[in-house]
Amino acid sequence: MTLKFLSKYLFMSLFTAVFSFSAVISSNAQQDNVINSVEEAITIALKNNSSIIEAKLDKLKAEKKVSEVYSDNLVPTISLNSRYQRAIRKQTFDIFGERYEIGSDNSITNTFDVSESLPVLGTPVFTAIRIADYYEKSQTQNVTAVENNIKKM
Repeated sequence: MTLKFLSKYLFMSLFTAVFSFSAVISSNAQQDNVINSVEEAITIALKNNSSIIEAKLDKLKAEKKVSEVYSDNLVPTISLNSRYQRAIRKQTFDIFGERYEIGSDNSITNTFDVSESLPVLGTPVFTAIRIADYYEKSQTQNVTAVENNIKKM
């Protein structure tokens, strides 16, 4: 009987907390913002306009692509690999009636690789970098154009 009472009490307290939290949120949402000047209206429009947000996200994507191109083509690739191998028993050879054990019970192999692509004549590395830079600049200009369009409205 106490378990039912505790679960009912927990449910009622959780319901009350959720209801009061939603009431606070709805009362805050109903407050009207008063805009006092044109500059404040422009600032709010620049902050909340979906076109600006989309243009800024496109600019972030372009910046990410530029960094990917640089890291893929101009930064060396480094890899470290380790391998552990356990043999249940060593290998044995019988040669003329004598037994010889070879190998080891445990072995660890570590490899460290560094590779760098060398830009040779005809490789498109620098062309890709120029294209990525151009894409980033065009997205920056797009953000500026959208901001100017909002300011003109």
